[in-house]
Amino acid sequence: MNTPVQEVSGAKIPPAPVPSPSSDMTSTAASNLVGKRIGMVMFSFYPWDPRPRRIADTLIKAGASIELICLEDEKSPKRAMENGLDVTRLRIEHSRGGKLNYAYQYFAFIFISSFILAWRSLKKRYDLIYVHNMPDVLVACGIIPKLFGAKVILDQHDPMPELMTTIYGLDEKSLSVRIIKMLEKWSMARATKVLTVNVACKKIFGARSCALDKVGVVMNAPDPKIFPFRAARSYPVETSSNKPFVIMYHGSLVERNGVDLAVKSLARVRKNVPNAELKIYGKQNAFIDQVMEDAKKSGLADCVKFLGPRKLEELVNEIQLCDVGVIPN
Repeated sequence: MNTPVQEVSGAKIPPAPVPSPSSDMTSTAASNLVGKRIGMVMFSFYPWDPRPRRIADTLIKAGASIELICLEDEKSPKRAMENGLDVTRLRIEHSRGGKLNYAYQYFAFIFISSFILAWRSLKKRYDLIYVHNMPDVLVACGIIPKLFGAKVILDQHDPMPELMTTIYGLDEKSLSVRIIKMLEKWSMARATKVLTVNVACKKIFGARSCALDKVGVVMNAPDPKIFPFRAARSYPVETSSNKPFVIMYHGSLVERNGVDLAVKSLARVRKNVPNAELKIYGKQNAFIDQVMEDAKKSGLADCVKFLGPRKLEELVNEIQLCDVGVIPN
């Protein structure tokens, strides 16, 4: 199945392929992107965040060079060449908390990233600035490069107004949500093209923040080279075996995703499957620390295992070894 190439003011930018074992855009886009210089910005961690990594890998394979700015984690160097990308990591504490805490982190990251991209644009201009939300206003990093001729893509992973109402229980008519919607509209106006993850999000953005035809859809899809198709296994549950029955969760460790619910449910599951255990993968934070403390108090410490973050390649083996995956939200 061939994936159409998005056209952005004359420059053809390939989206990540839709799920298909045979999807391969490289040959289609290579002639358009060879030698192009791209600045990419994400307020998250590379290579742990799957969508930015997939986009970057696709653009690199198509012949572009990418300078990526992201958050620093404890294990990775501040500046390095990784997977063909020139990666710069900024030391900004990324902790979940109140709205003012988020605002401070976002402002600091945007200010430093904007300075880096502006300085580098003075030495050699970019052809494209690719911005991953959240936040939407991270697109401000592309203002100076845009003045020097760069196109700007804003990749909307999530609609922030809806996400903030979910996280903080805000009314959609509240001042905070109205401000976030204004910033969303301002941000999309700064972009040459807006991308998002599905048609539902496209309709939301097209109805309130920009023209519908400005929004393209690039669905999240696993890389078939990392996650090749495998036939499902079918076998009976061994409830009396000494071998653990492994339930697995991997993803964002936040309250709305329900990992705490999975832990509470495990006690009920073990009444029928006494060898059941829950393995949790993701970045450590205060929420998962509290979940693990609650598991300990409930007598589940031996069967709830928090194993930290894993790269995509490492998750392949963990998925293969587990018995069932759970999405508890």
